[in-house]
Amino acid sequence: MDFYTYMAKLNPTKGIDSVYDGDTITKMVIDVGFNMQHINSVRLWGIDTPELIFLNAGIYNPIDSSKFNIDIYKEHINVNYIGVVNCYEAFLPRMLLIKKGHIIIMSSISGWIGLPKAAAYGPTKAALRSFGQSIRYDLNDKGIKVQVCSPGFVETSATSLNDFYMPGLMKVDKAAEL
Repeated sequence: MDFYTYMAKLNPTKGIDSVYDGDTITKMVIDVGFNMQHINSVRLWGIDTPELIFLNAGIYNPIDSSKFNIDIYKEHINVNYIGVVNCYEAFLPRMLLIKKGHIIIMSSISGWIGLPKAAAYGPTKAALRSFGQSIRYDLNDKGIKVQVCSPGFVETSATSLNDFYMPGLMKVDKAAEL
């Protein structure tokens, strides 16, 4: 399974649109959950330390917990949690070296409260919330800001799989404006 990691250095004179410019963004195809060789190779690609890393790895398979399958839980853990931690490990040493950076970790509303069909997904997002809150204590005095983002329900291919009411469901464009 391939996951796409985008790294960008924002050009202050062009604003956010510049992250889509071919000269300022690097696309890497890596398997964040299972292949540390790919993650570790980030160090060999000659990529400067980004000022901002947005760590967001996620799969979502709605499940009926009465039909338990451990492999589904393991896959969620490996991609959603371990995948983010793997990417954190790849970039942290350089951020520590230059004593600055900004890390945003994508969690979810389901990391705060159990939701229907989310017994495999929700705990991984709760783990990310706790991870982000914990590393903040260690990195703040080293010049690295850490934030955790926990969006609510956004109309995506993942939420289209849900068969339950999702309060506050919003379109992607509206969520991006927030």
